[in-house]
Amino acid sequence: MGEHTERTVKSWGIGRAEQDALSLQSHRNATRAYDEGFYRDLVYEFGGLTRDSIVRRDTSDQALALLPPAFDHSGHGTLTAGNSSALTDGAAAVLLCSEDYAKTNDWPIGAFLIDVQNAAFDHVNGEDLLLAPTVAVSRLL
Repeated sequence: MGEHTERTVKSWGIGRAEQDALSLQSHRNATRAYDEGFYRDLVYEFGGLTRDSIVRRDTSDQALALLPPAFDHSGHGTLTAGNSSALTDGAAAVLLCSEDYAKTNDWPIGAFLIDVQNAAFDHVNGEDLLLAPTVAVSRLL
């Protein structure tokens, strides 16, 4: 995915400074959200952790600018460990069952799955593989 993202940012003309600025704003937003209690009922404690360990409260534009490219080492790479998603991004566990089964077993129902969409692009033929979620989400909406 990192290599494909490098291709995408190059074709879209998104530079390193823009990527680092978005990353810095994301860290600040996440830190503020934790501080204000936004995630209190969204993140469940596991192994003693109650916060995402990837959010860097102390990051800065200077620190991000010092990180070397992580995927394209040709001298033209712009994606770094600071402006890319971590390999653990989006980790979750879900038990999916019918409402009747949950009630029969006296399990709390946390959510209902009401719709599903999928989408894909043929990256071999030059399509933007990473844009598939935009198609799936627009179909859902």
